[in-house]
Amino acid sequence: MGLQLSEKNIKKGFIESFPKDSGELAYFLWNDILELHYNWKNYRIFFGTNKDRVELLNRFAPNFFGSLHDILLHNIILSIGRLTDPASSGKEKDNASFPMLLQRTNKHLDKNRELDLQATLKELSLKTKKIRDLRNKLIAHSDLNIKLNKNETLPGVSRTEIENILQIIRDIFNSLEWTFGRGNTVFDEIIADDAEFLIDLLDEKELLTKKTKYDLG
Repeated sequence: MGLQLSEKNIKKGFIESFPKDSGELAYFLWNDILELHYNWKNYRIFFGTNKDRVELLNRFAPNFFGSLHDILLHNIILSIGRLTDPASSGKEKDNASFPMLLQRTNKHLDKNRELDLQATLKELSLKTKKIRDLRNKLIAHSDLNIKLNKNETLPGVSRTEIENILQIIRDIFNSLEWTFGRGNTVFDEIIADDAEFLIDLLDEKELLTKKTKYDLG
């Protein structure tokens, strides 16, 4: 069995590896990215695998799984919005976000890597505009014109767009991890056993129900 590090030791590793004023922030963002990928993995397991699986969920508990769909998707949008917020919002409000992390680590990077990361961050900002609009006008706040359908609508975000955004998030954070000697976290291989287990239980329950009906028929 591999060595399992405690949260305390993981945080200590970030503080020791990253520059003085960025280690604790890097650890916080690392946790946020892990949670984001966990929620996305659960979302894909339940609602993004195939049509048959969605129909299975609707047969057992449509209202519950309908609410779960919205809760997970809203959480994902909020998480991406937080990660891509500007370093500061006004004079007295700093944000725990990627731009803030890069602001604190820039002076410790060579010029080429700094330019590469800034370009990648700009790409991320462009690709997440729709998500931040959804966050700002519909999920975290209620824009009156949108709520009342006053000639303003918000475009949706596809699974492919979210996958691309997550890839850029991984690229930025992994680049900083590698630069400061931490190795790379494989965020997209996070395990979501509980969701898979629940799907298996529902499959077994449906098969048992069909078999019972057949035997009694």
